Amino acid sequence: MYAERGRPSYPPSLMLQVTLLSFHDKASDPEAEQRCRYDLRWKYALRLRVDQDGPDESTICRFRARLIEAGT
Repeated sequence: MYAERGRPSYPPSLMLQVTLLSFHDKASDPEAEQRCRYDLRWKYALRLRVDQDGPDESTICRFRARLIEAGT
């Protein structure tokens, strides 16, 4: 019923891994989105299938904002 509506959800563990990889590689949010989509090294590290897209830049940004808001 809801298969084609809205954005897919991502587990917090994946979002944290994306955040850590982008910090390690000094990648901006748009660059992190592109690397999640096209860089096989990031896909392997994030355990994403080759045909699977990662989170988009706004999802990454919102996740980081929620981390900061929570004080973690």
